[in-house]
Amino acid sequence: MRLSLLPLLASLAGALPAAADTILSDVTGNWAAPQNNGFYYRAVLSQDGDYLRLRLYEGMAADGLPTEPTFDNPKIAYASTRPGAKDWLEVAPDGQLLLNGLTVNESHVYSDRLSIRHMDNQITVMGFATYNNGPDAVASMPDDPFTCWGTNCYSCVADVWEGLSVVGGKPYTRIDAAFEAINAAIWTPDTIYELGLCPAPD
Repeated sequence: MRLSLLPLLASLAGALPAAADTILSDVTGNWAAPQNNGFYYRAVLSQDGDYLRLRLYEGMAADGLPTEPTFDNPKIAYASTRPGAKDWLEVAPDGQLLLNGLTVNESHVYSDRLSIRHMDNQITVMGFATYNNGPDAVASMPDDPFTCWGTNCYSCVADVWEGLSVVGGKPYTRIDAAFEAINAAIWTPDTIYELGLCPAPD
């Protein structure tokens, strides 16, 4: 009796990212950490061209997550494409998923962080922060680059859930964003500016 490998190969293909993707980071966590009484999730960050793609696999047991993603945003952020740049995921102590980007050149350090959580019936963007430290910030870069430490630091830090933001250390705006508007499934690199939480780049 001859067995066909086609069904097996098809199922494996559905469980893996497309061939064009380059896997950058793969983490697991629980949205309700540290009690771990919420959904478990696996988050996979990949790069496809100029964009970062985020996939989430959610389930009630850490060892029983589905093979098909329950969340898939192919353009959630721009990829850090300069030499020496890095994009990666972290799981915060409270279970939030952090999408980090770091770019370093001869004198400046650019860092971005998107904070994500499962809220009610959607994966929700909770916070966003961007920092541009320089000039000569590289020489004194701290262990945690998601802050201002150098001279002439530009920053925009937004509590997206509350609709509040601070630019350059000063209150910038307060908005009432619709719940659907901060859905991570439709989030793009331009959403933070379209919401008005950070000034649009020149």
